[in-house]
Amino acid sequence: MKTAFIIFSLLIYSVLLSCNQEKARTETSSTLTFAPELQVQVYYFHTTNRCVSCNAIETATHDVISSSFPKEVENGNIAFAAINVDRNRELAKKYETAGVALKLVAPTSNEEYVVDLTRFAFAHARSYPEEFAQTLTDSITAIISRYHN
Repeated sequence: MKTAFIIFSLLIYSVLLSCNQEKARTETSSTLTFAPELQVQVYYFHTTNRCVSCNAIETATHDVISSSFPKEVENGNIAFAAINVDRNRELAKKYETAGVALKLVAPTSNEEYVVDLTRFAFAHARSYPEEFAQTLTDSITAIISRYHN
């Protein structure tokens, strides 16, 4: 019985430890306003404790945006923000998330168009990074074409 308790405790500890591999990224306050030139805001919402898949989503998203849209990032047309939902509850509530989420937001003149790629990101960011990169790139390009051309 004591051995089983120790094994169970080690298992729980290892799970908690693996989800606490938070990377340092810039946190954004909950009172965001969009710059006039912004066409797509990419939000990666996360909790304080993150797993390997959560970190993979953030890294892959950041890498895709940096490599596929360098001019747009430099011009302020596309922005990426990693948002800790535990510290930015208002923004998380606005985008209807309480945990990990990947949302593309297109601010338009009278509303925001939101694309939720969370399920896709969990299924592809680690296991199928090329497919993840292509779909994210295509989604951002489609938003720009539809709402800002």
